[in-house]
Amino acid sequence: MENHHEVLKTGGTRMKKKMGIVLLLGIILGGAGMIYYSTQSKMTMGQAIGKEEVAQKLCTLEGNVVRIEIKRDETTILEKEHQNWENPEHMDLTYDWQAVHEWLVAIRKIESKEAIYKVEDEAQYGIDDKSLIITLYDEMNRSQTFKVGKITEDKQLFYMTTDRMEGVYAVAYHDGQQLLRNPNTFVVGNLKIPELENIEQIKLTHNEEYTLSLKKLQDLGVDKWSLMDYYKGSHFIQTEVMEQLLETIKVMKIDSFAGAITEKEDYGLTKPQLILGLNQGWELSFGKTEGDLVYVRMNDQSVVYTMKKEALEQLTSYKPFDMISREVLELPLSGIKQIVLENPQGTYNLTLEYGEAGQVATEIVSQLDEIALNKEQTAELISTISSSIWIEAVLQNPEIEQKEERKAEITITCTLQNNQEEKIELIPYDINYYILRVDGVTEFAVNKDKVTKLFSTLSHMKKEKK
Repeated sequence: MENHHEVLKTGGTRMKKKMGIVLLLGIILGGAGMIYYSTQSKMTMGQAIGKEEVAQKLCTLEGNVVRIEIKRDETTILEKEHQNWENPEHMDLTYDWQAVHEWLVAIRKIESKEAIYKVEDEAQYGIDDKSLIITLYDEMNRSQTFKVGKITEDKQLFYMTTDRMEGVYAVAYHDGQQLLRNPNTFVVGNLKIPELENIEQIKLTHNEEYTLSLKKLQDLGVDKWSLMDYYKGSHFIQTEVMEQLLETIKVMKIDSFAGAITEKEDYGLTKPQLILGLNQGWELSFGKTEGDLVYVRMNDQSVVYTMKKEALEQLTSYKPFDMISREVLELPLSGIKQIVLENPQGTYNLTLEYGEAGQVATEIVSQLDEIALNKEQTAELISTISSSIWIEAVLQNPEIEQKEERKAEITITCTLQNNQEEKIELIPYDINYYILRVDGVTEFAVNKDKVTKLFSTLSHMKKEKK
């Protein structure tokens, strides 16, 4: 019995050893199988996302392109009519034909650097519903579509796809930039500003609050710009100020096309900051600013452009009082017939004498009372008179001064060759100013010291002659 039990024990031990060996072999074989399966899976995935360097042109559309659709946030459509590109939604836009042509040529030349095949998820390359989509159509209505993805981490390549080829392609950074070009940059913004010599009227309307109306007038045969309707009377504008304003208008130009006015976006043009009007029918409205740009539109067009806001800043910098000539008497020498100056101390009568009709201005002489003056002396005296009646300030309550009709201390009456007469009255205000009344209209104050020096000069001239 004992031997029998020994046999059973020995047999059991052997059985356990065999089972252990079998189990160990199973584990080893199972692990090998897992390793094999894993390796095979990786190989399969590697084959599914194959990548190779390949140089091939991606645009295979052979016909002439006659329609372009560019879609990102919005869709822009360009259609070729004869030799012009037009936007059917904005027929008043003008496109640079050469710029569009060069862009299409650049697209046709794009070559891939790499090709990635059997891609299951193109989004990892930035190609999804938000991608830029460009579709080109030829005259047979055949098309090719391109989708532009993201840039590589080293910023050397862009990813893109085309519906005519399988896979994702990497193209040079420059080529990707060509595809990303904003179609608004193709727009030619022609302001069609009238030639400066043909501009007769300028209007600057500020926030719909007040308007500066400027008009070119003939004054004794000379073109002069005047500020109309802002003050009670018209006032000549300083020559240098007018030259600067015209130069600002001349160099204005469109930066780019921005979009169209909609119910959601008016670009600040429903209530513009400024409206510039030239002559009759030309108008440019300035809307809100963004960075160094301002939104503008021509007349009542729905399309909106951007412009450097420097033009807006310059146009809004013109203030009425800073624009007008401060010389109350601003007359050419050849236009004056007589000037009579009166103050409490006496009267001075300057009478100009001219040579025969048709003779040159060198024949002009004058008489200051009994004092004879040659042309140079006459011109110098008239210049002194003009610069002495100098506007210094705008009266705060001109209506009150107008009603009181205070007596003038000084009167200057100028008669022109055409017998037109202008009467200037100076009314004491304080130690620094006279109230200026011109032909019964009161709104400015003049420098008292300059007037005092003028009459001192006249008095001195008479005393010297005696």
